[in-house]
Amino acid sequence: MNLFTTSLTFLFLQEFFETVIAQRNYDVRLVGGLSTSEGRVEIYYSSRWGTVCGDGWGNQESMVVCRQLGYGGFSETIAKTSFGQGTGLIWLEDVSCTGTEKSLSFCSYRTWNNGCSHGEDVGVRCQAESSEGLLRVSGGNTANEGRIEIYHAGEWGTVCSTNWDTPDGLVACRQLGYAGLEMVGLPFGPGTGKIWLDKVGCTGTEKTLAECIHGGWGINDCAHTDDAGVRCTLFPDGATVRLVDGPSDKEGRLEVYHDSQWGTVCDDGWDGIDTMVVCRQLGFTEHGGYFMAADRGYGIVTMAPRPIFLDTVECVGDEDQLENCFHDGWGVNDCQHSEDVGVQCKESGLSVGAIVGITIGCVVGVLLFCLCCLKCIKRTPSQHTAVPTDEVPREEAVAVGTVHVPRRSVRLM
Repeated sequence: MNLFTTSLTFLFLQEFFETVIAQRNYDVRLVGGLSTSEGRVEIYYSSRWGTVCGDGWGNQESMVVCRQLGYGGFSETIAKTSFGQGTGLIWLEDVSCTGTEKSLSFCSYRTWNNGCSHGEDVGVRCQAESSEGLLRVSGGNTANEGRIEIYHAGEWGTVCSTNWDTPDGLVACRQLGYAGLEMVGLPFGPGTGKIWLDKVGCTGTEKTLAECIHGGWGINDCAHTDDAGVRCTLFPDGATVRLVDGPSDKEGRLEVYHDSQWGTVCDDGWDGIDTMVVCRQLGFTEHGGYFMAADRGYGIVTMAPRPIFLDTVECVGDEDQLENCFHDGWGVNDCQHSEDVGVQCKESGLSVGAIVGITIGCVVGVLLFCLCCLKCIKRTPSQHTAVPTDEVPREEAVAVGTVHVPRRSVRLM
């Protein structure tokens, strides 16, 4: 078998594994921990268990794993190899979840052929259902919103909305593993059972809701129609765009968040102004260009299916967010994922024009300094050796008509 045939076979097998894995909702387990709620993350595919590479793994990915396993939340993402190294294949790497997915298979990832070793196997510690003070949300349309419920004395109960405000909601969202709070005071229907907390008063710095001041467990004068709710934000500072699959956070395939999921952007009509708006939204002041994501290996082929959200984007350049630019409408397009746009941004720094200006200013400053020094030197009077006056002939002028004839005076001895 020649090299060309071998390469084709390898690519076919890679795409086959990626496609099949992406289409199934595989089982997940935690191995090597002290309890069933913690351990090395492993997934089951093709009649065998394999591990997950920890590159790019964060709290949102851990949250999805714990949710898939039936836990109410997660405590932390554990350092690589803390639960020992796995064996066999490493099924997934570069996993990226929003935090709302019901299982890991709905997140984006690369599969099978990866550059990881078992020294990078990721581990997770989930919150067991019996954890005192554990939080969950119920009654919402997505995983990041709902009625707040807290676990106490072996039973789930609600929180009364009396005095419920932003610091309380912020603490609850952070405890649930989200980046921050989007809104409080939303109605998500009445709960059942106990109303555990009332008159909650958080400062916003607490790690759990149970640490906040409250009226006492089970002490309240509320009804379930007063149950408190929150909507948490999935991203720091409410970000709605991201760059994925690139070599750094400054480069990759552009994705936008809409309707509780991530989607791509078609490159039809895309230009430097659109790129500038995206980079500015991501916190960068410069952009290095745009490209077809698939051309740099950032394509959708290795991903779980995603919608194409935007097409024919046209920005003026002063927009704060990409969604404020003109486009054909959410989900309206005639594109394939091979047309997904990629973006490269740059760190903040001096522009070429600024550097040239500073250089010219320095040169002019040096020249002016030299001229001033030269002028000062010319103004300094010359010093000569004094000659005694008694040794110098003195000349006197005697007027003869219009001609001055000098007369030499001689000193008599």
